[in-house]
Amino acid sequence: MTNFDPIPAIEQLGYTPREAAFVYLVARNSGYFLARQFNWFLRRKKGALSQGFVDKLRERDHASVIDYGQTRFVYHLKSKSIYRLLGIENSQNRRIKGDHEIRLRLMILDYLMERIDARILSTEVEKVEFFLSQDGLATKDLPGTVFQPSSRAGEPTARYFIERYPIIVHNDHIEFTYFDEGEFTTKSFVRYLNRYRMLMTKLPAFKLIYLALNASNFASAGREFQRFCGQPEDNNGLLPYGAEHLERFLQAQQLWDTNSADFRPEHLAVLREGERIYTHPEHKQLLDVGPAGSASFTQKLAELRGLSGGKRLFMTSLLEHQYPIFGYKNRGSWEGNDGSVLGSAVGSI
Repeated sequence: MTNFDPIPAIEQLGYTPREAAFVYLVARNSGYFLARQFNWFLRRKKGALSQGFVDKLRERDHASVIDYGQTRFVYHLKSKSIYRLLGIENSQNRRIKGDHEIRLRLMILDYLMERIDARILSTEVEKVEFFLSQDGLATKDLPGTVFQPSSRAGEPTARYFIERYPIIVHNDHIEFTYFDEGEFTTKSFVRYLNRYRMLMTKLPAFKLIYLALNASNFASAGREFQRFCGQPEDNNGLLPYGAEHLERFLQAQQLWDTNSADFRPEHLAVLREGERIYTHPEHKQLLDVGPAGSASFTQKLAELRGLSGGKRLFMTSLLEHQYPIFGYKNRGSWEGNDGSVLGSAVGSI
């Protein structure tokens, strides 16, 4: 392991300390970013700072810009020199990706920006080294995929953690993530669980967070996770879709009752589903103890679950962020006649 800090080296390329820190975060975890993500990282509103940052990237040929129309741009950190400073010169993050993959990477960055102080395992090497350092784990326990050579002369290659989803290390548990970019079923999630089966079953405790752009697969994913664990969370029939579904129902109900502007179609779907399920007196008692997330609510929910503190937890999270409308990408150059980025980073999302 090395204690080398690459951020000062990135500063030497002409970036401020905060810009260098953001470049580091993007290079390690996504390769792509939006202007609003840079603004959020700096805790600033739209303005000249993001425009100046994009101009620096462009002038130094460190990033390219993809125009998705209506002044919506995605920025790709592509410079090999930056990735070399981070010790990941051959990172896939600097490679050109399709729209589907770009959106996934933007989702990952949104998730991680609120966890930048955590210990994040981003690369395959980091994940392999960490888990092999844990007692009782061997290479055969890691989620691996064998790729056959393109020619008969080559040898098969084993790769691990091919999803590239970030993993966060806490003091008492591991936090895995799964990103649903708008899938119609949970088949891909089931395949993910099967790949991670050996590793997860050997961990003393872990949390799996299912992140999505809408809640349509949350209930189904919860059922698949309970089936995967081989032990249904709900032994009394009160939580057929898991505790997370009940919490989402209560939150949707609160938004509905207060006529909140944040109420969305996915909340309506959860509300209709929950109204058919949560009709027992125990559910009403839970409503009476306090708002979702409060200490009294959490304690009562634990009693309802019949658990004293699960070692394998499944949680869902709705990524309520804006992304460009993929599939409507403008054709042609990303630079205007004056050499500036089309529109501006200030007006992009």
